[in-house]
Amino acid sequence: MPMTAQESLSSVELLTTDAQQRLDKSEFNLVLAGTEQIPVATSPATVPLTRGVAILLIPAQHGLFGDHGFSTIVDDLNSWGWFTLVMPAPPMGTAPPENIALPDDINARSALSSFNEEVLTRYALALSQRIDAAFAATQATPGYRLLITQGINAAGVVRLYQQGSLLQPDGLVVAGPFWPEPELNAALPEQLASTAFPVLDLTSEWDNRWSVMTAEQRRISAVTSLKIHYRQRDIVGTEYNVIQYRAMSKEMYGWMTSLGW
Repeated sequence: MPMTAQESLSSVELLTTDAQQRLDKSEFNLVLAGTEQIPVATSPATVPLTRGVAILLIPAQHGLFGDHGFSTIVDDLNSWGWFTLVMPAPPMGTAPPENIALPDDINARSALSSFNEEVLTRYALALSQRIDAAFAATQATPGYRLLITQGINAAGVVRLYQQGSLLQPDGLVVAGPFWPEPELNAALPEQLASTAFPVLDLTSEWDNRWSVMTAEQRRISAVTSLKIHYRQRDIVGTEYNVIQYRAMSKEMYGWMTSLGW
């Protein structure tokens, strides 16, 4: 069932309350996205030369506190000269858990049954508002603009860029992008290949099966479209933990180095 406005608001309020209790005032802020005040966690670069701003758009259930290893990526980015802003993605209400595959047709049909145009439209609007708000909040920081996304939020971001609904970043990192709907998911490789900025596409055998289904085609579409500065890398090992997030950081560092960042 699609999430109601009240449920969405309650989710934001819970995140805000939790952030106020667990983060130092210097690390926590509220940004206005549409009509909602969204909690964000910020961290400055820990070296003199600032390379730019990295926005990490993460599943809301992961919080703002480095749960599931995101703090590893934030710490690494800060040490490489990036100002970071961590923002929870808007809830969709139909998405399966990001780290759990859909092993059978029953689960797939369950995800599809409540996935409709109204849900997609509301989600896309909320997603675009949050990304715009994040970049607006960091516009005073000089340098490159990097967006890091995962799962269904990564697919949503790619679709928004393909539609021209967002200002383009200098680079995009997508980890296990997917849609829990066949037609949208099938369109993802071409949408990713048509982006006009560098893309790092991270895959894992533990990705949602919807993402695994398009992983090879994402690479092929980028190659045949002659997309510049596209790189696909596989994160090996077990289901995502701190070690895998550290591997993600290393892949990002290598990719950014190749771009001259």
